[in-house]
Amino acid sequence: LSVLAARGFEASERLARFLPKAGPAELAALMATLLERDGGLDEAMTEAVFLRWMIIDPAGGQVFAEKHSLGRMAWRAWGKVDPEAAMAAVQTSRDLATATSALGAIAEIDPQRVQVWLDQHPQFRTHSVMLGVASGLMATDPAAGATLAAAWSTEPVDQGGLVRRWAQRDPDAAWAWAQSLPDRARRNDTLQVLVDQWARTDPDRLSAAITSLPDGWNKWRFYIDHGARLA
Repeated sequence: LSVLAARGFEASERLARFLPKAGPAELAALMATLLERDGGLDEAMTEAVFLRWMIIDPAGGQVFAEKHSLGRMAWRAWGKVDPEAAMAAVQTSRDLATATSALGAIAEIDPQRVQVWLDQHPQFRTHSVMLGVASGLMATDPAAGATLAAAWSTEPVDQGGLVRRWAQRDPDAAWAWAQSLPDRARRNDTLQVLVDQWARTDPDRLSAAITSLPDGWNKWRFYIDHGARLA
């Protein structure tokens, strides 16, 4: 109750003191109260609870999560705290759509490990898992991560904000990669993502970037949009 009575940073402090001492019953009681509270679940708090729960009682945490439609969060937490057990359990799960959330979480931390595992179990190469691998690769090989995300993306948008974050870290490399995409529609969509990103965070870069594009309708469209923003 003291955790739930606080707000903001104080709530985080109280939760940090509560979790190391909490057992499964205390975690279940806290989650039950969170589910009943107005305003929806606090995702950060819920994630922290499940991280603790999957360490001390993964089976009990899974049962609670499935009962309250929080299975994906429980599997993600399990993947982070015990990758070996979670990866083994994925293979026998009756709900693969939920269980593969563990693989996505592991991939964000150790993409090479999941890639090797997927070579042996290719049936688990799902959209969410591959985007997790892409996210994990962004730390060491952003071009490979962005290319993988583009290949598995089902919409003409920057899945998970991967390219946007890359554009903030290394704008020149992100722009060069976007221009190299072979599919015209995907290339134009990705360039639009970068233009929109820089319009908010680095407008001085835009004119030179747009000028570097080959002449054509897309280039002039970006010029017109940029001119409208400046106006």
